[in-house]
Amino acid sequence: MPHFSLGLRNLLVAICLFCPALELAAQSPLRLATLTEFKLQSGQVLPRCRVGYRTLGRLNAAADNAVLMPTYFMGDSKGHLPYVGPDKLLDCTRFFVVIVDALGNGVSASPSLGEVPREFPVITIADMVTSQYRLLTEHLKIKGLHAIVGISMGGMQAYQWAVQHPGFAQRIVPIIGTPQQSFQDLLFWNTQLAIIERACPGQEAKAMEAVGLVHAGALYTPAHRARQSRDEFEAFRQKEIKSYAQKNAYDWAAQLRAMLDHDIYRTVPLARLGNTVKAKMLIVYASTDQMVNPLNNQAVAQALNARTLVFTNNCGHMAAGCEFARLAKEVKEFLE
Repeated sequence: MPHFSLGLRNLLVAICLFCPALELAAQSPLRLATLTEFKLQSGQVLPRCRVGYRTLGRLNAAADNAVLMPTYFMGDSKGHLPYVGPDKLLDCTRFFVVIVDALGNGVSASPSLGEVPREFPVITIADMVTSQYRLLTEHLKIKGLHAIVGISMGGMQAYQWAVQHPGFAQRIVPIIGTPQQSFQDLLFWNTQLAIIERACPGQEAKAMEAVGLVHAGALYTPAHRARQSRDEFEAFRQKEIKSYAQKNAYDWAAQLRAMLDHDIYRTVPLARLGNTVKAKMLIVYASTDQMVNPLNNQAVAQALNARTLVFTNNCGHMAAGCEFARLAKEVKEFLE
């Protein structure tokens, strides 16, 4: 699960941000909704839970063209705008696209928005889904979705939607996500969390420098990195640590804990998925992914007899970004 604002966002920086007659950045301002008495999975209650979101396109008369896009790890709704457009992942001339900031990302309810970041309650992927469900049903008055499309941690949320609210969405597309963290995933995410938790107060930025290098090291495969010269390494390292040092360590840790807890099989065992999941699914994963183990995706696809899109290039977790045109084409066909 990349920090896409440093990875795929840079890859897509040249992507046009326009729908016909619609300038996305201008016409999709950040909106904030307040969910009162928001009960977390832990049992704690947030009296006022802030949720950020952006909408693009229009809800049709039948109210059956809404598509939800939850955000990836530490991404925000603004950073997802490049995915929306007639020739992109989601066509805003056809769909009413709702991009929702996941809890803990610094826009929706997060440690960094509180007076004492260390005291922010534990959040889960299921809590993120609950916030989206309440936003859609209570604030936007949407009773069902045409689709849910999520990338990386957004893909984890898409999987959680499939078992937490079966039938609410007609189609679900988890992209390089996972239904459950593998042994390797747990090792990787716990390493980052341990670095943050062991940082002394005031040393959070230094901790994030180390976290950033660990994170960047798993985005691509060694074969892909081999294209880069040793002479480029120091400039690359300095750029990465400068970027990651600016990230909020408490928000990062909050979403790490949510991913570490993620396991849809606690809700519905793998053997019963076929009897529970109502949505048609297109499961997208990369065989070379070293950040999110692809094997769990295969297991779900087999259990549901679901359609798959498998990337085999050497871009690892960034494989879908390296073949974005193919991804967009396949998703567009599936949504239609």
